[in-house]
Amino acid sequence: MTARKKSHILLLIIAIICTTSCGTKRAGNINAQSVVVEYTFYTDTIVKDTIEEVEECIELISIEPVTLCRETDSLALVDIYIANPQSRKHLKNWNSYMPLDQWEFVTLSEETDENGEYRVNGLYIMEAELNTIPLTNFLLSKLEYLYLIGNNIAHLPKEICDLSELKDLAVGSNQLKALPQDIGNLTKLTELSFGINKVKRLPDSFVLLKNLTKLIADNNLLEELPSDFGLLENLTFVNLHHNKLVTLPDISNLKKLEHLYVENNLLESLPTSIGDLHNLQQFCADNNQLTVIPEGIGNLKQLQWLTLRKNKLTTIPASIGNLKKLEFLLLDENRLSGALPEGILKINNLVIYPQRDEKGNQIENPFSNL
Repeated sequence: MTARKKSHILLLIIAIICTTSCGTKRAGNINAQSVVVEYTFYTDTIVKDTIEEVEECIELISIEPVTLCRETDSLALVDIYIANPQSRKHLKNWNSYMPLDQWEFVTLSEETDENGEYRVNGLYIMEAELNTIPLTNFLLSKLEYLYLIGNNIAHLPKEICDLSELKDLAVGSNQLKALPQDIGNLTKLTELSFGINKVKRLPDSFVLLKNLTKLIADNNLLEELPSDFGLLENLTFVNLHHNKLVTLPDISNLKKLEHLYVENNLLESLPTSIGDLHNLQQFCADNNQLTVIPEGIGNLKQLQWLTLRKNKLTTIPASIGNLKKLEFLLLDENRLSGALPEGILKINNLVIYPQRDEKGNQIENPFSNL
């Protein structure tokens, strides 16, 4: 028997042990023929002498009673293990007879489902050199939390859009060039993080994520946002820094937004609707190509932190001086000169030097009222 085949059979035995209807079956009581059926289904092959090989493997395993878990959930994890041989040094106890609730990076539901079975509700496989997440054969249909940060994944399978219970998806620091087209099917998703990838655009269905509250998409190649991005009315946190955005769409409906980060893009202007974000507390737009700030920014009565460093601003709206809660205002490395609005000068943490001319030369004494 080859080592690969032996590994497959052992893993299938473990899956059956972990998902037996009574939850307490031991390896010695497993029927070899049932394992062969599973093996044949899983590998799509029928191998001579497989029953004898299974019996040999069964003798290698002795196990205590285990937590009752859905069999397809166990086999989905086996799929991941087999598809990523380079990751096995990180998934150390996935090739063992330990109960599923003791596997690293896996969490089970606190309560059983309608069939009296515990379900995998969380996968936290981070920095484990994963290349792929196969979901074709067995879908983790009760998965709520999927963290795959810091791997080598270049493509998310379309089946990920069938995880109807998913609430939190974190796939930052991978090699992704796109998100699945039907990601809008994840209607329960509240947090989505895919920073530090190579994504150029968001799928059309993205705006269907109506329950999304937190979006982290920094350090990608995004050139634009959907025109109806404002439909994501439950957003409270948006991080888009280090992309290639030239404009922002109408965001007037994002009334719950508290944090907006768009530093290090190519923004030439801000939408006038920025003034409608009445709950905004932090807004950072450093290192863009901004030449003017909408006067409506003075309507942001909850704003505490405003950074506009390294732009091409020549003037600042006087209305900023009316923001009573504003504690930090960073305006250095712009082209400001003349008189600064008096209200701005009262801000505790104000950075206004240096200022530069169009050629990048520092302007000496740029402000007439200082």
